[in-house]
Amino acid sequence: MSGPSVRILFLSGSGQQGIAVARSVGSKPRRNRVRRRIKAALRDIRLPHMDAVWVGLPAALTVTFGVLQQEVNRLAAQAQEVAKAQWQNESACS
Repeated sequence: MSGPSVRILFLSGSGQQGIAVARSVGSKPRRNRVRRRIKAALRDIRLPHMDAVWVGLPAALTVTFGVLQQEVNRLAAQAQEVAKAQWQNESACS
């Protein structure tokens, strides 16, 4: 799933989260800034039973932190809904 400034990739797992930033964002200090902003937005988000990788896109540098935080929250909620639906389908097939 993707938004304008962040993308999430997820699988079932133990709840680990990682952050990656595309080189298209720019120099290493810019990529580190995006990584720090995403990390701060993720501070209160827990994704139980899911491993997730958050990918920072170039727009993550220019949006306000509030917008970035809303986008991360929205993507986390969507990922949980999709994962829940997939797990229910898997258990129904068994």
